[in-house]
Order: sequence, then structure tokens, then C-alpha cells
Amino acid sequence: MDELFRVWRVAHPEVSEAWLESLTDQIARAVQWQFPILKWAAMPGSDDRLHAPVLTRVRSIPSSGVMQFDVYFYPFNVLESTSVTSRMVPRREMFCRVLEEGDENGVKLLDLLRELDEKRFNRIPFVNCEDRLVYIAHRSMLDRFIARQITKGLSTELKDLTLADLFNQQPEMRAIIKSSAAFVGRTATLGDAKAAMHKKKDCRDVFVTAIGKPDEPILGYITDVLIATSEIE
Repeated sequence: MDELFRVWRVAHPEVSEAWLESLTDQIARAVQWQFPILKWAAMPGSDDRLHAPVLTRVRSIPSSGVMQFDVYFYPFNVLESTSVTSRMVPRREMFCRVLEEGDENGVKLLDLLRELDEKRFNRIPFVNCEDRLVYIAHRSMLDRFIARQITKGLSTELKDLTLADLFNQQPEMRAIIKSSAAFVGRTATLGDAKAAMHKKKDCRDVFVTAIGKPDEPILGYITDVLIATSEIE
């Protein structure tokens, strides 16, 4: 094992050695005939692909006074091994607005943009009083609509523009912000969330519900940025 670690460390001088701690702990427990605890610590290999060391077999050889350990380095995919519930933004911590469908006249776009600036967010979900998703609006959509009003010479009315005005002038936008999110169940992984996102056109948001249905109360929220960040950790 010393030689394995030495060769690996030369190739990866600044990478965490958590995988070695995991393997050492597995072997230490096996020596005492205890069941190993897997911590799924990833080890970059020679091709920079991630692998996880797993002790699969222990054998005592009394005639030689030694123990034999079989260790396999299984391909490790961070997304497939990470649950959505461990990374999602829980509903209680989500930045969102409560809005019943049909009340879009009460949402002024400039106020919404100012709020996004203050919170430093680029999107905002709208949920109803039962925590079911109504819309997911991205700042880029709102910016384009405001810019369109300015080019049409309607800048004096900007402060009064509402979400209802956006839908009235660009009916297709209602369908886009209403159906552009994906859904997964609470037992899903980040890999499942990424796959669900890729199945929908222009989708950058995934919401977690009990079994992954869009008419269920939201439990949490995952963005494309969070998934991309998790992939490179």
C-alpha cells in the first residue's frame, strides 16, 4: 500500500488523500472481523477518472500468519452517488414568491428585478400557497422584455409593467416559464436530476417533490449551476 500511495501522490501532489483514509479504515475493521463502513471517498486515477476503493474480501491464512485483502477500485461518479436531498436548497430556504395563478397583475417586473439584484440571484420560482410550482422566471427573460419596451419608446411606463403584461404581450412566455422546470423524487440522485433536466428544452431548474410529480408540494430546488459545481468537486 505504501508503494501504491507513493506512486499516486507523485502524480497527484495536491489532491485529498481521503480515499486512503477510507481504505485504511475498511482494512482496520476487517482485521477485527468487523463489517467495513464505506465512505465513498474518490481517488483520481492515472486517467484522472475517479475511483472509489472498496474492500470486497478478507481471508486469513493461518499457515503463513497473514491476512489477505481483496480491494477493487470501482468507477466513481459523484452525481450518481449524491442524493438530491443532500444538495438541494430546502423549500424553507428557497428564494421564491408565493403567487396564485391569475394574480400576475400584482407582480411588478422592476420590483422583481431589484429584488433579484439585492439577493444576487438570476431566477425566481413562484409557488402557490400549497408549495406547488406555478412559474420559474429567469432574469434574462425579464431583461429582454424590459429592453423591448424601451426600444418601443414605452420607457415611461416601465415602473407599472407586471408579469401579466409580459404574458399579454408575449403569450408564449407563459408556457415557457410554466413548463421549463423538471421534477424528480426525493430518492433521486444528482445524476437523475441532470438527466431530467436534459429531457426538457431550455431547462435549467429541477424541483424535488415526494415522488417527482409536478403537482406535488416542493421539497427543494436544484439548479444547473449546482449540478455543474458538484460534477467537478
